[in-house]
Amino acid sequence: MPIEFVDRNKGNLHCAKWRVDFNSANGEISEQFQLPGCKSNIHFDVSCTYNKINDPTKNRIQPAFVFGSQTAVPEVTGKYVIELSLKQLNVSHVASLSSAKRDSVSDYYLQHCNVWIVTNENAKIALKRSFDTSDWHVKSEKFQVNIQNAQAAHSSLTFEMWIESKSFGQGEIKALTHMADYLFVRQTHCDVHFTFEDGQQIGAHVHILSARSAVFAAMFTHDMQETKTGKVVVKDIKSDIFKELLHYIYMGRTKSPLTDDTAQQLFLAADKYDIADLRNECVDHLISSIKLKNAINIMIWAHLHALDNVKKAALDIVVRNAKEICLTEEWERLANDYPDLNVLATRCIINSAQFNFGDLTKIN
Repeated sequence: MPIEFVDRNKGNLHCAKWRVDFNSANGEISEQFQLPGCKSNIHFDVSCTYNKINDPTKNRIQPAFVFGSQTAVPEVTGKYVIELSLKQLNVSHVASLSSAKRDSVSDYYLQHCNVWIVTNENAKIALKRSFDTSDWHVKSEKFQVNIQNAQAAHSSLTFEMWIESKSFGQGEIKALTHMADYLFVRQTHCDVHFTFEDGQQIGAHVHILSARSAVFAAMFTHDMQETKTGKVVVKDIKSDIFKELLHYIYMGRTKSPLTDDTAQQLFLAADKYDIADLRNECVDHLISSIKLKNAINIMIWAHLHALDNVKKAALDIVVRNAKEICLTEEWERLANDYPDLNVLATRCIINSAQFNFGDLTKIN
């Protein structure tokens, strides 16, 4: 069914209702739509993959209810496993920017930040960013829903989908783009220069850096060597990472989408120069990108840098996928190089197994 938008007067928060009709026990349904009132030509593709649980013991007959003199017909409630996905198809006005300006504003800068759905049972389920492709793509974890009349020829379920947009308007984007292009990309009127071990040099502006970072402010306020010479030697951060750091200072966004590697390096750079927003974005990226193949490596990195929330998120993935992870080379490395962390993970796996076994004995 077509997607219907609901006017909730929420500004940058859009609410849409999507009724999904299930014509078989399993399958996939998709729709395309555009956000109402959006000046840019941004289209989305939303898809729902469903699979009915055929265990008859999972179904239940709802009792009949009497309304006046009429009796409602009893309904059969069935369970479905659902997975939702939302992809952005195009951002046409970014493609029209000049090549110089595209260096200072990235495609994902014009996309949307938070997406979640509310099911027929009022459960709120977040759709998280998927980094399997370079396109903007969010999806939910698999979840179960109850559907009335599950044995009928056509069953249906209505989702309430919420999309929170970026708060930037066209004028704001152009102003930031032009400023970053003129000052940062073209390196105009730079009064401080950073040099790196690979020989590269990047210029910047003292007042902008000082306004965005208390560390930079202290560096350039006091009578230090950097203030006198206008030169800063950076030994512990790679030039490409530092350039992303400066891009974030000027634009509020990195030039390129984060990866696991750049997020880790940028976190350390942001922590050094006390740029809290970038630090938080790196943490959010790492948590959302944890999967079976990188869980141990992210858990180790988070352990070494005392990031308990990232470490816990990675540990949860390790525990949930213990059977596969314990056979990997990463697990062997964990046991050899980080025995304390390996003991912690092993205890959590054992505790989880005991809990699940206890649940099974109660059922039987």
